[in-house]
Parts: sequence; C-alpha cells; structure tokens
Amino acid sequence: MLGQKVRVDGGTKFGSTFVPANLAGVKNGQIVEVSGFRNSTGQLVAGRVQISTSAQDRVLGTLSSLDDATLSFRIGALKVDYSTASLIEGQLVNGALVEVEGPRVTTAGGVLHARKVEVEDRGLGGEAGEGGSLEGIITAGLSSNVFSLNGQRVVVTSTTRFVDGARADLVVDQRVEAEGRFDTSGRIVAEKIAIKHPNDAYVFATVDTINLTNRTLRLVGLTVQTTSRTRFDDQSQLQLKPFALKDLHTGDTVEITGFEGRLDRNVTAQRLTRQKDDNRTRIGGRVSAVRGTQFVVLDMTVVTNPGTEYRDAADRAITAAKFFAGAANREVKVRGDWNGSTFVADEVELRD
Repeated sequence: MLGQKVRVDGGTKFGSTFVPANLAGVKNGQIVEVSGFRNSTGQLVAGRVQISTSAQDRVLGTLSSLDDATLSFRIGALKVDYSTASLIEGQLVNGALVEVEGPRVTTAGGVLHARKVEVEDRGLGGEAGEGGSLEGIITAGLSSNVFSLNGQRVVVTSTTRFVDGARADLVVDQRVEAEGRFDTSGRIVAEKIAIKHPNDAYVFATVDTINLTNRTLRLVGLTVQTTSRTRFDDQSQLQLKPFALKDLHTGDTVEITGFEGRLDRNVTAQRLTRQKDDNRTRIGGRVSAVRGTQFVVLDMTVVTNPGTEYRDAADRAITAAKFFAGAANREVKVRGDWNGSTFVADEVELRD
C-alpha cells in the first residue's frame, strides 16, 4: 500500500470489520490504516491493521532519492511530489524521517502530491535521568553494549534484566521493549528489556532426546528450550510433584506451550506438561508459507493428502480449497505424524 511493503506476523491485530479478522480478510482496493514499526529492510511490520475513514493518504518513513529540480523524493517505492505543499516543516535531506499527507492516491504506482511534509525527530529526546520506555524493532544490533531501537540508542549493562530472552536476542529485526533512564547522550540505559515473540507455538509429542546441560529436548524435529521461567507439571500416571526437566525421560509424552525462537525449528517452552500418551502427535503455530497443498508451521513442512480433514475456528468441517485460500498467517493446529522430514497431516484446524 502506498508503495510500502507491509509484513504481518502473529503479533498483528486486525480490526473486527475484516472477515476473517486476519490477513485473509484484507482485500485489494480496501482503504486501510496500518500502524507498526519499520524493520531493517524498510518494511512496515504491522502492529495493527484497520479500515480507514480518512479522505487523505498519510505515510511515515525514511526519505530517499531527494530531487531538488523536480521537488520530489521517495519513501520506499512511493514517489512524493511536494511542489505544491502548503507546509514543509524541517529540512528535507536523504535519510530524514518524514511524515507526508496528501490527497488519495487511486492507482497502483501513483504519485502522492503532498499537502504537508514534516521532518520527525528520531529517538525520544529525553533529559538525563528521566525515565523512558520504548517498544519497537531493532534496526542496528548490539555492538559495544549499544543497539538501536526505532532510531533510539539503548545501552545494555551488566544489571539489565531480560524477560523472555537474553542478550543474544538483541539482533536486527527482533521486536523488543526497553525500559530505563536517559543518560547525558540521550541514550536509554536499559533497566529491563522484554523480548517480544509474536508467534505462539504448541507441541504434543514423544520426547526423543534430553540435554540437561543446555536445558533442551528434541521431539518431532524440533528443539525445545526450557528456561528458569518454564513451568513444569506432571499429569501422567506418576503425578510427580515437584516436577522438573531432570525428571523427564526419553519416550515420555509432553505437551508444550510457548513461542517460536529466532532459530529455525526452535521453540521456547513457557509451560511443559508430562501427559498420558494418547497416540496422537500435534503441532500448532502460525502458518508462515503456503505451497500448493503444503504449508509451513514452526519451520516444518506440513503435507496434506486426500484423507486430511479440515476444520475452521468454530470446529466445522471445511474443504481443502477453503482452508488453503485463507491459511496464510493463520494460527493452526495440526494432528498427524512426523516422518523425519515432513509432518503428514491427518487433521488441520484453524485456530483464529
């Protein structure tokens, strides 16, 4: 939209006017409003998508290809003509963060004729000692204990507390929330950093291997990382209390809820429950790709066949065609079998 590539993920919220309220409900030609954060490639990672009632177009992004002769520039693939702008605030230079408003662009690849152009400050600009909090996407990874979050520099110290992650997660395009106080250089010295994981994960399967040193286990081709915050429960016949990773054995059946890690086929467990074996293997998560009659969940290829059953979020039977038409970015749960390379689905259920 407006020459901007918009990426959605499990953290994207859709307005209730979309049917369904996810990516499948967004149609060509709709007038929408997207709020979110830019990633390292300039894509807008959407936090919320909703129908817009505004009569004008508005875009916020980095100015590039400034042409003083034609009084134009670009934001992503969008060309902006500011020759008739009634208001220009700040100095227009390549790399500046600008907000542009103008009349509706009605054709793909059209030009936005700006009525107003404002140069925005990067960073929060807090005073030394003042508290600050910022959520966004890391645009420059950790180097010399400093990373950049939406243009705001954040300092990590030995006392910085991490929630749902660690220093190793401070990489480009990771979504985080940082809290702390400003120093004299305008940087936030982080007291707490929460790593945001938009994509939930679910696994119900038999344990293949356990590594107590790394606090990990392997099952159905996935590596599951447990942490000091993972909750352990035992609902097996043993009903062991207390129950911990050291009490788990190869061949045990476990149910895991958590989130996708930044590494492929990696899940961080928020809760691990040893269960009674029901001879059914299940995985669940956000569909990251659809490839014909296959799709990808938890970085695993899920294969369907003529015998696969499909159900919607209300547990009603649907056709394969209806499922695949709206599967992109949907949360699903899959029952089937792991054959060592792919997950063969007996039943697929939409969860949102």
